[in-house]
Amino acid sequence: MGGSSLQVIKRDITRIEHIGILLAVIILAVYLLFRYFKFMRSKTLL
Repeated sequence: MGGSSLQVIKRDITRIEHIGILLAVIILAVYLLFRYFKFMRSKTLL
């Protein structure tokens, strides 16, 4: 019984880690796209 709950906790932590990594990648992609479009817009105004 104790081992079973430990496996559930470990699985939940792994799932949370995967969600966290996915969120970090999405945030980084949005940030880079924002900087890219901001750079391109400022380049065309010159």
